[in-house]
Amino acid sequence: MGKQTGLVLLGVSGVLSYTNTARLIETSRWVANTHAAIDKQGELLARLTEAETGIFGCVITGDAIFLEPHSTETHRINSLLKDLRTTHCDDSEQLKRLDHPEPLVTTRLVLIENRIAIRNAQGFEATAELI
Repeated sequence: MGKQTGLVLLGVSGVLSYTNTARLIETSRWVANTHAAIDKQGELLARLTEAETGIFGCVITGDAIFLEPHSTETHRINSLLKDLRTTHCDDSEQLKRLDHPEPLVTTRLVLIENRIAIRNAQGFEATAELI
């Protein structure tokens, strides 16, 4: 085997190594992005549960102090929904999938608000069956 053949093989090996390393870096970025999205989705569910749980104290007691976590969590939920869109901004398929849960989250928040409004307007008995 001549010098030129050895240099060609070394060059090909270098190009392949570079290509594989670039793919590994890109794959690692996608994995990190996926983990971040999963974490945000888990946090979204937790915040939604917290927002809903906070109103039960208000419905039962009529004390608005229990609504503080609800207000905080509602703002965080909206922020998480935006963050999820940003996390998936380069993946159109994932962005399409986000179109499904967003209206469900919004509907759940509206139901929470309705419970509070009914409690304030009609009292505990009107909301007891909603709990």
